[in-house]
Amino acid sequence: MKNKIKNTLINGVIVLLPISITVYVFYKAFQFIDGLTSKYNEHFIGNRIFGLGFITTILFIYIIGLIAKLPIGKKIVHVIESIIIKIPVAKSIYQSVKELVSMLLNRNRTEFNQAVLVDFPMEGTKSIGFITKDSVNINNENRVIIFVPTTPNPTSGYMIMAKKEDIQYLDITIEEAMKMVISLGAVSIDSIPLKNINKKHN
Repeated sequence: MKNKIKNTLINGVIVLLPISITVYVFYKAFQFIDGLTSKYNEHFIGNRIFGLGFITTILFIYIIGLIAKLPIGKKIVHVIESIIIKIPVAKSIYQSVKELVSMLLNRNRTEFNQAVLVDFPMEGTKSIGFITKDSVNINNENRVIIFVPTTPNPTSGYMIMAKKEDIQYLDITIEEAMKMVISLGAVSIDSIPLKNINKKHN
């Protein structure tokens, strides 16, 4: 009887915990976006309407996107960029963030779409990584730039430059690889298949 109650409680936790965390994360993200313009809305309307800030922020971003496509918008962006790149520290931050955002949001790019195994942090110890740039020349030697995320928080990690012959290309999706990283390896398939490198990467 005790074991049945215990197992039922464990099953309840298994079902509710992922749902609760997911809902909480989305709620916090919604709350953050909603709060960006809610004060301005409250100033004009007179009272705060939950959710209006979210709609206003998304609408504002959409309008900026539309303007940025127009000739006048492109000129404005160019002027702002030209001012930023004249500031040494701001230039580095701006270019890095711009490249990262472009890489993550541009679906036509192939970077960050391949999970690999690399020797990290030492030879003989394998870590999951993601290719961010397929080719970079270092002293006349071709290398691949790989992001190796930390676990369970994949938003931080290490950038390494490895030889192609030292990389094992995984035949799994980015989502499957990320699940392994976030779950500390608990959520993973029993056998991880490798891609045929000769066929795929010659």
